[in-house]
Amino acid sequence: MTRSVIFYLFLAALAGLTIVGSLVLSSRNQMDPAFGDGESYRLLSSEFSDTSAPFGTDGVRNELYTFLSRAFVGTGSREFFSQIRLFNSCLAGASVLLLGAAFLGTLHAVDAILLSWFAALGLLIPLTQYVAAENIFLTLFALSSVMGALALRGGDLRYAAATGLVTGLAYLAKPSVAPALGIFLVCITLRCLSLELRRAGKSGAMRAVVRAGVPALAALVVTLLVVSPRLAYAYGRFDGQFSYNHSSHVFWVEDWEKCTRLYMDCSPAALARMAPEDRPTAENYLQRNGFAHCVKRLFSGVYLRLRQLVLPANPASFLRSELFGAERSTVLPV
Repeated sequence: MTRSVIFYLFLAALAGLTIVGSLVLSSRNQMDPAFGDGESYRLLSSEFSDTSAPFGTDGVRNELYTFLSRAFVGTGSREFFSQIRLFNSCLAGASVLLLGAAFLGTLHAVDAILLSWFAALGLLIPLTQYVAAENIFLTLFALSSVMGALALRGGDLRYAAATGLVTGLAYLAKPSVAPALGIFLVCITLRCLSLELRRAGKSGAMRAVVRAGVPALAALVVTLLVVSPRLAYAYGRFDGQFSYNHSSHVFWVEDWEKCTRLYMDCSPAALARMAPEDRPTAENYLQRNGFAHCVKRLFSGVYLRLRQLVLPANPASFLRSELFGAERSTVLPV
């Protein structure tokens, strides 16, 4: 029996364990199914129940997650919440298989097994309890990163195009992948420029510059081909805006209570109605708190995440102490 056969047998067992573990956790879960964005995704599923392609959006959330769930889940009823976790569990099992195969293409078999194991237990299983696009987005983001790493090895045009394809699909799940695409385009261009200059020498510098941009252009074109219907839909629906509710504004709020009270709607129209000094912007945050406070907040946040990476918090205690306060503590049984 070859190593690859053993690896894929282990991967299949891990996928099964992921599904079973997710379902067991769901049976014990006391969390309100509409917690977080759950109700918003139910409404999104109902709104676009008749569409045949995942290009809809409510301005913040994209449709790919609910689009894929429709084969398993009722679109608009309250049964949506009882069925979505079964879909999430199956999706997590499939994600383990996809990620494991991708990791094996870039890492040693032992490293790929360990990374797949950590992804299943530390990320995919907990996520199945939430109605959120992260259930598919993070897998697509990881696959995009693997494709990008393969493209960076030698500037391979095929891997660059594959990176664009998977990144486009990730965008249809959640738009926050866009900065990562920008970083990849810069890195692949610099990498290809280095390789082409080394091959061509000084005499072929201009040709090398032109060739260096081809993989980045291919990735960008493929990504735009995938996401352009979604962008066109949003542009027409939201009066020339590609997104309607700019949730990134809430980063410039001091506490969650103030955010939920004042800034749940950060659409352009809502921001225009606010007094300039009340808008959740970086400028106003700096004026209220000063640069030193911003630096302290940055480093305390980095420290918190690093601490949780080494010593993961119980989900209930984390949400109680770090995010929502004691009154929102009944998330998972402690």
